[in-house]
Amino acid sequence: MFSSSDVLEKRKGFLVKYKGKEQTSEYTYTGKEEKQMNIEHENGRFFIEKDGELLAELTYAPAGSSEIEVDHTYVSDELRGQGVAGQLVDEAAEYAREQNKKIIPTCTYAKAKMERDEKYKDVLAQ
Repeated sequence: MFSSSDVLEKRKGFLVKYKGKEQTSEYTYTGKEEKQMNIEHENGRFFIEKDGELLAELTYAPAGSSEIEVDHTYVSDELRGQGVAGQLVDEAAEYAREQNKKIIPTCTYAKAKMERDEKYKDVLAQ
């Protein structure tokens, strides 16, 4: 488990620990079951893999010099219902903030989530 100095914040049932800038975020689900997941970031995607199998993914692409388009989210049956898609959107939003970019969400899930939650207002493209 994490020490208190490792935990940066608690988000919707997840304790969040970052393992390096934009590289890997570690989430421990604190609901009924505890699951530890590493969200990785590379080449236009945030994803979770286990034993080489893709379990969750959010993909994005540059949309000009100041925006990125979030175009797809996927969560396997194994992880569904645990807030993983939301955590992927959070990672994309944090990345956009760090890069000083806005997000154009064309993925229906990301669009709905970002439009209804004020915490994304600063990165949501108009």
